[in-house]
Amino acid sequence: MKTFLFIISLFMVLPVNLFAQKDTLSRDSLRFSGQVVFWGIGNYNKAFHGEIGLRFIPQLNYGIQMGKKNLLDWECSFNTYAGGSFDSLETNPLSLPIKGAIKPYRAWIRYSNEQLEIRAGLQKINFGTARILRPLMWFDGVDARDPLGFTNGVYALLVRYYFLNNTNIWVWGLYGNQNTKGWEWANTTDKTPEFGGRIQMPIKKNSEVGISYHHRNADLSLINPDYTKKEENRVGFDYRIDWLLGSWIEASWCNYRVDSLSLQIATGEITYLKNQESITIGSDYTFDIGNGLLTTLEHLVIAQDDIAFSFDKISQVTALSFSYPAGMFDNLHTFFYYDWTNHKLYNFINWQHDFPKFTFYTMAYWNPKEIQLSRIMGTSSNNELFAGKGIQLMIVYNF
Repeated sequence: MKTFLFIISLFMVLPVNLFAQKDTLSRDSLRFSGQVVFWGIGNYNKAFHGEIGLRFIPQLNYGIQMGKKNLLDWECSFNTYAGGSFDSLETNPLSLPIKGAIKPYRAWIRYSNEQLEIRAGLQKINFGTARILRPLMWFDGVDARDPLGFTNGVYALLVRYYFLNNTNIWVWGLYGNQNTKGWEWANTTDKTPEFGGRIQMPIKKNSEVGISYHHRNADLSLINPDYTKKEENRVGFDYRIDWLLGSWIEASWCNYRVDSLSLQIATGEITYLKNQESITIGSDYTFDIGNGLLTTLEHLVIAQDDIAFSFDKISQVTALSFSYPAGMFDNLHTFFYYDWTNHKLYNFINWQHDFPKFTFYTMAYWNPKEIQLSRIMGTSSNNELFAGKGIQLMIVYNF
């Protein structure tokens, strides 16, 4: 806790006037910026539970312009946070134990010109056409309900090349990422690299298609003690077309190179894990109502099979989102998820108001008492805290 307070104090007293203004990085420019977030949550599930917290993300950027077309720049930021919780079931429900941590958030260096980008370090990698239910959420954990889009990064080398016809090629390699990412349920085998790539190209003026691939060695010892290093291959496909309304499809297939992989749960039911397929179809349209009502609808089908694409056992989720700008400083967002397998409805609403220097969020939710869509919704949120009914208030200051 002392370290956390020291870091906050240190960055708050930095002579900001020594840094460049917060515009596009110019020749040999140094920029200091950041975000301060304060939140409070009141949740009622089986009992009343509350939480308050503070997150501070200081960020430094430095850029060196080399000639007219070449730029070398880097970014470094930390996720520093502290928070406490209280529970009505505890012996002393008013006690508020404080927990905090300081973790690197982004730390990368990049070379770029008009057509090439090479970035190495702790960074965010995401792609795909889906907005809410994302089969290609391979490396991030962004929750569509999170207005800040917070997610941990991955240690990677990413190379992107952009052709003049808007086709672009991605090649990446990952190393040293101990925790699961995105849809993963098993860790990567320790001290083994991951690699993959993606090609994204326009088909016509109003449509584009992408094909992605990723390979890693997964530690499946939780299922079989002998499966500490088993190959995992993923293939992804996404397509979007804008004609009358925006429509897209996004799909992913994950395969483990094993003879069989299954898990028997407490009820005796067997879940096959050798092949996992997920497909999302979606569409969005802005209705001419008031200032414009943006509506997004997505449907996700997930299958886990011993034989690829047999679709013997499937789960389905539908997501519906509305976004409405109520004025120059106010926005209203709603999300509804329906779990067709368990027949559960998840409800979320967020009102955003912008002040000159702050943004204020008021969020409310009414969900089942047990969250069963945690991986689907995104891994950046504490889904256990969002079980049942509750309200969250959040104040954000960007500088």
